[in-house]
Amino acid sequence: MTIGLICALPQEGKLLREKMAVETIDELAGRKFFFGTLNKKRIVLAFSGVGKVSAALTTQLTVDRFSISRLIFFGTAGSLSNVLQVGDIVVGTEAVQHDVDFAGVPLGQKNILHEGRYWYPCDELMLERAGYVISRFQSLPVFRGEKRMPRVFMGPVLTGDRAVVSSTYRQKLNERFSAMCVEMEGAAAAQVCFANQIPFLLIRGISDEADEHTERQFWDNIERAAEVVGLFIECFLEK
Repeated sequence: MTIGLICALPQEGKLLREKMAVETIDELAGRKFFFGTLNKKRIVLAFSGVGKVSAALTTQLTVDRFSISRLIFFGTAGSLSNVLQVGDIVVGTEAVQHDVDFAGVPLGQKNILHEGRYWYPCDELMLERAGYVISRFQSLPVFRGEKRMPRVFMGPVLTGDRAVVSSTYRQKLNERFSAMCVEMEGAAAAQVCFANQIPFLLIRGISDEADEHTERQFWDNIERAAEVVGLFIECFLEK
């Protein structure tokens, strides 16, 4: 069985790319797919590029080319919750497209739009596994001596083709969805997995607060947020 691992940016997958034993590198539609092993698991790692279309394209290519048994989409995200801080992790219970609007479409015709839905639940067994590895992750030697331990939360994750860089828009998303964080790819990958009946999990590290300071915070914190997510996925892949 091969596990698919996809993130948007090379910076987000740097740790896993360096730790995996690469056997082959395929290039499809301008994207590189690194096939090999990590923690004795067969994996394929790909960088999709930013946005829902890029994520959907890369996910379908991964499904078609590598016959994966399950898929994890991972990377960074902006916080929508006051309990989250930079370096924390959110394991998505569901992935929600916040920029899909069915207004004006009769109820009887909504099934012609995608699957007639804009949210996709993450796989229950993978969520259960993620819950088991939290204590293992937080006891990793790399975190010893740190003033603040990365925390792991579970909850809804929002996806949209719009970078959230406004506290006003952040508040609107909070009021409508009550989600934990927001990013630009996860729900698109989840939709492709849903259509292909592939178990799916979404894991995000918090890099910013999804407000007017997002651009500076993102580039200041992407390395840390990506590192903690990579370490969590390593724990997830252990026996």
